[in-house]
Amino acid sequence: HTREFRHCFSSDSFKSIESFRLRLGQFERAFGANFVIHSSTRLPVSHAGSLMLVYSQVLYQCSYKTYIPGGQVKGNTRRTRHIDCPASILLRLRDDKLRIVKLNMEHNHLIRKRIDQSLAKLNQEEENFAKEMLEIRADPLLLVECMNQRFKIDISLEDIRYLLTPKETDSFKHIPGGFIDTLRVNGFAKYILNETGHYQFVAFTSRSLQQFYLGHPEVLSMGYAPNFTACGYLLLIVVGVDKYLSSQSIFFAFINDESLESLRLAVRAFKKLMPACAVSQTATITVDKPGDLATVIAEELSHVTPIFCQWYLMQSVRAKLLMVPKRQRSYLSDLFTHLMNATTEQDYQHSKEVLHIYSPEFYDYFITHWDCCTPSWANFQLSRRLTFGSKTNNRLRGAINSYRQILDSLDTADGLANNLLEHSHQKSQSRARDDLSTIVCTRVWRDQSPEVNNMLRHISPAVGKMLIEEVNGDVDYGHTPDLKRKTCNCSFFLQWNLPCRHLFRLAQNHHLPLTDLIAGCRWIIEVS
Repeated sequence: HTREFRHCFSSDSFKSIESFRLRLGQFERAFGANFVIHSSTRLPVSHAGSLMLVYSQVLYQCSYKTYIPGGQVKGNTRRTRHIDCPASILLRLRDDKLRIVKLNMEHNHLIRKRIDQSLAKLNQEEENFAKEMLEIRADPLLLVECMNQRFKIDISLEDIRYLLTPKETDSFKHIPGGFIDTLRVNGFAKYILNETGHYQFVAFTSRSLQQFYLGHPEVLSMGYAPNFTACGYLLLIVVGVDKYLSSQSIFFAFINDESLESLRLAVRAFKKLMPACAVSQTATITVDKPGDLATVIAEELSHVTPIFCQWYLMQSVRAKLLMVPKRQRSYLSDLFTHLMNATTEQDYQHSKEVLHIYSPEFYDYFITHWDCCTPSWANFQLSRRLTFGSKTNNRLRGAINSYRQILDSLDTADGLANNLLEHSHQKSQSRARDDLSTIVCTRVWRDQSPEVNNMLRHISPAVGKMLIEEVNGDVDYGHTPDLKRKTCNCSFFLQWNLPCRHLFRLAQNHHLPLTDLIAGCRWIIEVS
C-alpha cells in the first residue's frame, strides 16, 4: 500500500491533526485499511499551536491482529496468541507542522482492496448525500437507485463502496445469536446479507403485501435494523394519500424499538429518500399511537402539524389537565368530553366557544391537535369520520369492515396491507385535503412479553362482543366465562392483528382456553 498511500497523500506535512485524519479516513475507505492511535505525546497548553496541532508526536498502527493457535494451555482452555500488524505511520512536529517521518505499509494479513476514490463518479454533493444516508443505515442498493433518480446519474454499488469502512461493515455482520451470511426472515420481511455487510431487503413474507409492493414502484424501503431483536416494529409513512392510491408514495422502515433515537433515524431517512416536493407539501401527519413519534415529527419536520389518534390524545389531555388549576380540572374535563360527544354542529361550536372563554390555553391546544381532525371523530359527521385506531364505543360501527379484514387475513402482514388500503381510503373520503399523510407504527415480531396485558385495554368491549357473536360463543374461556374475560381475550387478538378465526379454531381443536393461547402467542403464530 506504500504506492497507494503516496498517491492519496499528496503532501507529508499537515497544519493540524484533523487535516491528517481527514486524509487518512479517505485512504482507509478506499483501500480497506484501519489505523488507530497507538501512542501519542501532547503539546503543553502554553504552546501557541496546541489548539490546532494537539500532539507533538503521534504513532498510528494497523488495528488488525493476526491470531495464531498453539498458545499456553491452562486447564481445559487454551490461550490464543496474536501478533500485531507492523504497518504504522509516525508523525512528529517540525516547523509548526505535523510531518510523516516514518512509514511502513507492510501488512502481515490480507487486505481486500476497494475502489480508489479517484475512480468514483460522485461529486461533492452526491458524496455528502451518500454519507448521510449511510450514517442512518440505509440499504446501499436502495441508495444507488435513489441517487440515480435524484441526481440523474448512472452509478453502481462499486461507486459508493469506498464510503463503507471495515468498522461499519463489521457492525452489520455481528448480531446476537451468531453470524448470519445468507437469508434472514424477521417475521415480516426477508433480508440477505450482501457483500458490503448490510442487510438488503429482498421481499415481504406476505403475498398480498408483496403484490402491493411490486404494483407500486414509488414504494421506498429502508433496512434500518441490522440487529434483529426479539421484537421489531414496522414504521409505515404514507404520503399524499388519494382516493385511488395512484399518486402516493409509501416509505417503510424496520426499527428495533419505539425509542426516540430509532424513530428519529427513520424520519430522517424518510426526509432523504422521499422527493423534496412530497415532503414540503405534507402539511399534516396523522400519528397512530406512539407518542414519541409526535416529538420526533416536531423536531425533524417543523412545517408539519401532527394530528394524534384518539388513544394518544386522551393520554395527552390527562397530562395537559395537570397544568390547569385544580379547581378547573373537573369542569374542563367534562367540557372536553362534551365536545367529543357533540351530537350537532351547533352544539359543537357552542361548546368550543365556552372552552375558549374558560381556558384560552387549553383552547389553543384543542384547536391545534383536535379541531383540525374533527371529521375523524365528531358524532355529527358519522359518515365522514375516520374510525381506525379509535377505542370508544360510538366509533366502532364504521370500523367493523376493517376489523373483519383483519379476521379474514391469513397472516399479520396481509391484515396490515388490508388495513393500510382501507385506512387510506377512509381518510381520503373523510377529508377534502390532498396534503394529508399518515404514519402507522405496528409490532411485527411478537414474543411472550410482560407488556402484553397493558395492550388489552385499547380495544372497545363492543368489538369483543361482536367477535363472540360471530363464533357463537362455543369456546371455553377458562374459569371465568363472563363477558369481561371474553372481551379481554378478544381485545388481545385484535390489538396484535392476529387472525382470530384461526385462533378460535385452534383453541377448539386442542381443547385449550384462550388464556393459555395468550401465554403461548409465539407458538400460535408459528402453528397458524
